[in-house]
Amino acid sequence: MTAVQQRGVSSWTLLSFAAAVFMVRAAMLMLGPLLVELANDFDTSIAVAGQLAAATFITWGITAPLVGPISDTYGRRPVLLIGLLLMALGVLGSGVAWSYGSLLATRLISGIGSAMLPPTIMAALADNLPPEKVGKSVGFITSSSWVGVALGVPAIALLGYIGGWRLPFYITGGLSL
Repeated sequence: MTAVQQRGVSSWTLLSFAAAVFMVRAAMLMLGPLLVELANDFDTSIAVAGQLAAATFITWGITAPLVGPISDTYGRRPVLLIGLLLMALGVLGSGVAWSYGSLLATRLISGIGSAMLPPTIMAALADNLPPEKVGKSVGFITSSSWVGVALGVPAIALLGYIGGWRLPFYITGGLSL
Protein backbone atom coordinates (compact mmCIF):
# COMPACT_ATOMS: atom_id res chain seq x y z
CA MET A 1 0.00 0.00 0.00
CA THR A 2 1.41 3.38 -0.97
CA ALA A 3 1.49 6.45 1.24
CA VAL A 4 -1.27 7.98 -0.89
CA GLN A 5 -3.52 4.97 -0.29
CA GLN A 6 -2.81 5.13 3.45
CA ARG A 7 -4.00 8.73 3.51
CA GLY A 8 -7.29 7.88 1.78
CA VAL A 9 -6.78 8.57 -1.96
CA SER A 10 -6.16 5.43 -3.97
CA SER A 11 -4.88 5.39 -7.52
CA TRP A 12 -8.39 4.33 -8.57
CA THR A 13 -9.88 7.38 -6.85
CA LEU A 14 -7.38 9.68 -8.52
CA LEU A 15 -8.13 8.16 -11.92
CA SER A 16 -11.88 8.47 -11.24
CA PHE A 17 -11.41 12.13 -10.37
CA ALA A 18 -9.40 12.65 -13.57
CA ALA A 19 -12.10 10.94 -15.65
CA ALA A 20 -14.80 13.08 -14.02
CA VAL A 21 -12.94 16.31 -14.75
CA PHE A 22 -12.25 15.13 -18.32
CA MET A 23 -16.01 14.62 -18.75
CA VAL A 24 -16.80 17.98 -17.16
CA ARG A 25 -14.63 19.83 -19.64
CA ALA A 26 -15.94 17.85 -22.61
CA ALA A 27 -19.58 18.30 -21.51
CA MET A 28 -19.15 22.02 -20.95
CA LEU A 29 -17.57 22.65 -24.34
CA MET A 30 -19.47 20.16 -26.46
CA LEU A 31 -21.88 22.66 -27.99
CA GLY A 32 -19.29 24.32 -30.25
CA PRO A 33 -19.08 21.61 -32.90
CA LEU A 34 -22.85 21.07 -32.74
CA LEU A 35 -24.07 24.67 -33.09
CA VAL A 36 -24.97 24.60 -36.77
CA GLU A 37 -27.04 21.42 -36.44
CA LEU A 38 -28.69 22.68 -33.24
CA ALA A 39 -29.61 25.98 -34.89
CA ASN A 40 -31.07 24.15 -37.89
CA ASP A 41 -33.07 21.64 -35.84
CA PHE A 42 -34.50 24.27 -33.50
CA ASP A 43 -35.08 26.79 -36.30
CA THR A 44 -32.96 29.50 -34.76
CA SER A 45 -29.74 31.31 -35.56
CA ILE A 46 -26.28 30.08 -34.69
CA ALA A 47 -25.92 33.11 -32.43
CA VAL A 48 -29.01 32.12 -30.45
CA ALA A 49 -27.90 28.49 -30.29
CA GLY A 50 -24.56 29.76 -28.98
CA GLN A 51 -26.35 31.30 -26.02
CA LEU A 52 -26.89 27.74 -24.75
CA ALA A 53 -23.21 27.68 -23.85
CA ALA A 54 -23.51 31.03 -22.08
CA ALA A 55 -26.43 29.70 -20.03
CA THR A 56 -24.40 26.64 -19.06
CA PHE A 57 -21.49 28.80 -17.92
CA ILE A 58 -23.76 31.18 -16.01
CA THR A 59 -25.07 28.32 -13.86
CA TRP A 60 -21.48 27.16 -13.43
CA GLY A 61 -20.46 30.62 -12.25
CA ILE A 62 -23.33 30.80 -9.77
CA THR A 63 -22.95 27.25 -8.46
CA ALA A 64 -19.17 26.89 -8.12
CA PRO A 65 -18.73 29.37 -5.22
CA LEU A 66 -21.59 27.74 -3.33
CA VAL A 67 -20.21 24.22 -3.58
CA GLY A 68 -17.33 24.63 -1.13
CA PRO A 69 -19.46 25.44 1.91
CA ILE A 70 -21.97 22.74 0.95
CA SER A 71 -19.29 20.06 0.65
CA ASP A 72 -17.69 21.30 3.89
CA THR A 73 -21.02 20.81 5.65
CA TYR A 74 -22.42 17.65 4.03
CA GLY A 75 -19.25 15.92 2.87
CA ARG A 76 -17.34 15.59 -0.37
CA ARG A 77 -18.80 12.26 -1.48
CA PRO A 78 -22.50 13.27 -1.59
CA VAL A 79 -21.65 16.49 -3.42
CA LEU A 80 -19.52 14.60 -5.95
CA LEU A 81 -22.19 11.98 -6.55
CA ILE A 82 -24.97 14.55 -6.91
CA GLY A 83 -22.79 16.63 -9.23
CA LEU A 84 -22.02 13.63 -11.44
CA LEU A 85 -25.68 12.65 -11.53
CA LEU A 86 -26.86 16.16 -12.41
CA MET A 87 -24.21 16.53 -15.11
CA ALA A 88 -25.05 13.14 -16.63
CA LEU A 89 -28.81 13.73 -16.50
CA GLY A 90 -28.42 17.20 -17.96
CA VAL A 91 -26.29 15.92 -20.83
CA LEU A 92 -28.54 12.92 -21.49
CA GLY A 93 -31.59 15.19 -21.27
CA SER A 94 -30.01 17.47 -23.84
CA GLY A 95 -30.01 14.54 -26.25
CA VAL A 96 -33.77 14.15 -25.98
CA ALA A 97 -34.57 17.88 -26.08
CA TRP A 98 -37.69 18.60 -28.12
CA SER A 99 -37.38 22.39 -28.20
CA TYR A 100 -34.86 25.14 -27.68
CA GLY A 101 -36.38 25.79 -24.24
CA SER A 102 -35.99 22.16 -23.17
CA LEU A 103 -32.39 22.15 -24.39
CA LEU A 104 -31.76 25.35 -22.46
CA ALA A 105 -33.18 23.80 -19.28
CA THR A 106 -31.05 20.68 -19.60
CA ARG A 107 -27.92 22.74 -20.27
CA LEU A 108 -28.62 24.72 -17.10
CA ILE A 109 -28.75 21.43 -15.19
CA SER A 110 -25.51 20.33 -16.85
CA GLY A 111 -23.85 23.55 -15.72
CA ILE A 112 -24.95 23.07 -12.11
CA GLY A 113 -23.75 19.48 -11.96
CA SER A 114 -20.48 20.23 -13.74
CA ALA A 115 -19.72 23.11 -11.39
CA MET A 116 -19.99 20.83 -8.38
CA LEU A 117 -17.17 18.53 -9.42
CA PRO A 118 -13.79 20.32 -9.83
CA PRO A 119 -13.92 22.37 -6.60
CA THR A 120 -15.06 19.36 -4.58
CA ILE A 121 -12.43 17.11 -6.14
CA MET A 122 -9.70 19.63 -5.29
CA ALA A 123 -11.01 19.90 -1.72
CA ALA A 124 -11.08 16.10 -1.38
CA LEU A 125 -7.47 15.93 -2.53
CA ALA A 126 -6.44 18.61 -0.05
CA ASP A 127 -8.33 16.78 2.72
CA ASN A 128 -6.79 13.39 2.08
CA LEU A 129 -3.26 13.95 0.85
CA PRO A 130 -0.18 15.15 2.66
CA PRO A 131 0.75 18.69 1.60
CA GLU A 132 3.73 17.50 -0.44
CA LYS A 133 1.43 15.33 -2.63
CA VAL A 134 -1.40 17.79 -3.25
CA GLY A 135 0.34 19.78 -6.01
CA LYS A 136 1.19 16.70 -8.06
CA SER A 137 -2.38 15.38 -7.80
CA VAL A 138 -3.94 18.74 -8.60
CA GLY A 139 -1.66 19.01 -11.63
CA PHE A 140 -2.75 15.56 -12.81
CA ILE A 141 -6.44 16.44 -12.41
CA THR A 142 -5.97 19.80 -14.14
CA SER A 143 -4.17 18.21 -17.08
CA SER A 144 -7.00 15.69 -17.49
CA SER A 145 -9.41 18.59 -17.79
CA TRP A 146 -7.47 20.01 -20.73
CA VAL A 147 -7.20 16.58 -22.31
CA GLY A 148 -11.01 16.75 -22.24
CA VAL A 149 -10.72 19.75 -24.52
CA ALA A 150 -8.00 18.32 -26.74
CA LEU A 151 -9.58 14.89 -27.21
CA GLY A 152 -13.15 15.15 -25.99
CA VAL A 153 -14.34 18.05 -28.12
CA PRO A 154 -12.96 16.61 -31.41
CA ALA A 155 -14.51 13.25 -30.48
CA ILE A 156 -17.84 15.04 -29.98
CA ALA A 157 -17.47 16.67 -33.39
CA LEU A 158 -16.80 13.26 -34.94
CA LEU A 159 -19.79 11.68 -33.17
CA GLY A 160 -21.97 14.57 -34.35
CA TYR A 161 -20.78 14.04 -37.91
CA ILE A 162 -21.45 10.29 -37.73
CA GLY A 163 -24.77 10.25 -35.91
CA GLY A 164 -26.20 13.77 -35.71
CA TRP A 165 -26.18 16.21 -32.81
CA ARG A 166 -28.03 13.92 -30.38
CA LEU A 167 -25.46 11.09 -30.43
CA PRO A 168 -22.68 13.07 -28.67
CA PHE A 169 -25.10 13.92 -25.85
CA TYR A 170 -26.06 10.25 -25.43
CA ILE A 171 -22.46 9.05 -25.46
CA THR A 172 -21.13 11.82 -23.17
CA GLY A 173 -24.05 11.49 -20.76
CA GLY A 174 -23.75 7.71 -20.70
CA LEU A 175 -20.02 7.87 -20.01
CA SER A 176 -20.65 10.40 -17.25
CA LEU A 177 -22.99 7.95 -15.52
